[in-house]
Amino acid sequence: MCIRVSMIDVLKSTDVQKLTAVREMLPPVLEELAADYNGPLGVDMMTVDANGFALAPVVEINFRMTMGHLCRLFYAKHVVDGATGTFSVHPAQGSTGIFEPTMKGNRMEAGKLDMAQAGCDFSFMVELG
Repeated sequence: MCIRVSMIDVLKSTDVQKLTAVREMLPPVLEELAADYNGPLGVDMMTVDANGFALAPVVEINFRMTMGHLCRLFYAKHVVDGATGTFSVHPAQGSTGIFEPTMKGNRMEAGKLDMAQAGCDFSFMVELG
């Protein structure tokens, strides 16, 4: 199977219409690639500063759970609806031990939480606020 997708214009644009075009172009491509696959799938995209903003719309296609899936599941199960923040991964020597959430009921409303296990080489930081 050979799928040819030309995204040269997208790579040099901050235009929301171009980003929307990528979002509309991916589903049919992914449907063909994953026709016989049933399971989690993630598409890694990347922004870079190349004399201005540039978008690499498909860096990698992952036929597995991704950090994006983890973020979405964490938000759905543990974060107050409407809260905003970041999820980041940083090199670390084990967990930073940060556990400073502000809770509303049993859900996180603001604060910081490192989800890494002790001895992990990375810190998985959730910051809401």
